[in-house]
Amino acid sequence: MIRHAITLFALLALFLASVALPGAKPDQIALAQAATATPAAEEEEAEPTEAVEELEPQLVTATVKADLVRPGRVLMSARGNHWIYDSVPPINGPNEAVNPLDGLLGALISCGMYIYEAVAAENLIALDHISARATGELDSRGVAGADVNPRLRAFHVTMIVEGPTPEEAWMMAEAFSQRCPIYTTLALSAPISVTNVVYGEKQEPFVTEAAPIIDEDAAEEMELQLARPTVRGRLVERGRALLSARGNHWIYDSVPPIKGPNEEVNPLDALVGALPACGVMIYEAAARENEIPLRAIDATVEADLDPRGVAGANVNPRIRAFRVTLNVDGPTLEEAEFLAAEYSARCPIYATLERSAPIEVTNVLMDQE
Repeated sequence: MIRHAITLFALLALFLASVALPGAKPDQIALAQAATATPAAEEEEAEPTEAVEELEPQLVTATVKADLVRPGRVLMSARGNHWIYDSVPPINGPNEAVNPLDGLLGALISCGMYIYEAVAAENLIALDHISARATGELDSRGVAGADVNPRLRAFHVTMIVEGPTPEEAWMMAEAFSQRCPIYTTLALSAPISVTNVVYGEKQEPFVTEAAPIIDEDAAEEMELQLARPTVRGRLVERGRALLSARGNHWIYDSVPPIKGPNEEVNPLDALVGALPACGVMIYEAAARENEIPLRAIDATVEADLDPRGVAGANVNPRIRAFRVTLNVDGPTLEEAEFLAAEYSARCPIYATLERSAPIEVTNVLMDQE
């Protein structure tokens, strides 16, 4: 049984990442593009729960960096950890290693397992086994440039547990929906259902309906053809989960507010990092398709959130804003603007997360010499 312990005030060390954005040279051009024009007032309107929060948000910033190291392959870096995301078949990616969508779905279920683990420890509930599965729904034709939004339309999570009663498992699912920053962010963009399977018995699903800050899908012209990628995970030791998808296996660690080791990549690293990784891949594909020179590209993302809610404080731990900086060598200013527009239209991570929080994209044109 998991020990009864939690340390609230260790949390601010959680998401302060150490990866720094390389500074632009004096002759570089920075172009800030309002990729999602989302007024703050709209965001407040869409979130009635914000009004009852007792704590004033105290935002910290998580940072992740992405470097294109070969065609279709991006090296990710956060907090001294490094991992690979691969591009996908619709844009001629190798799709051999974990891809950004795998990373996002894995982030959701690993975060869920850690919250279940924490709730069990806090309430002296036996948790003898926990594993999970997440499936997303999207129309991937948009990634290749078809006139359809490639955003994720729904998330289906199954949590397989032994130890808790059905009532205790329901309490854990409710805590997952309130304390996991991955869940509270993605829940704005698309509906999430969580189904507990307790000792082999499937329970009634816990469902969160979407409340996007923007919704611009009304004019979609193509009938959707949904694919359903799936990621599986299981807790292999306290605060450490093994994720699996398409023959790949990788580790995510839990975080300090809920007594996690936070040594390996954590779910927030994975979710936040999927956004610039997908951007680098779309820039690469769109540059190739349109004969735009692209000699080098790397990207950095910053995400603002209040992690106190992870430990149970009365504040929503969702991500409040994303800032993506892409350093590109080769394109002109106009070509870089075009690539940014392709990124916002074709990246399923972008198209999903822009419904949850404003995203700002900045191109930095490197020295052309």
